[in-house]
Amino acid sequence: MVKLVKQADAFGSLITRDSVSENTLYQLLKFEKYAIIEVNLRAPFYTKEILIDLMQQANFIKFNDDELYIISAFLGSPFHNLEQNILHITENKNSTYLCY
Repeated sequence: MVKLVKQADAFGSLITRDSVSENTLYQLLKFEKYAIIEVNLRAPFYTKEILIDLMQQANFIKFNDDELYIISAFLGSPFHNLEQNILHITENKNSTYLCY
């Protein structure tokens, strides 16, 4: 399985909806060279802490407009427009790229 993970580069936040999958993801992330996260905010299958941690480990984050504003609020953004919130996220995370 590790060999396959070394060839892959994307994961979605929904994988953390159960503890076995979440723990597996964190073990596999140790082998990632370039990690892409697709944020999928589906209540009740996420927590602020897990999302922030996953984004910290990602090189590239993909989300939609609604998710962008939720994540910005998680990160304490005082802004209301899209561009300012994108900058706020990039300044607060290690990610090189954001896609919405």
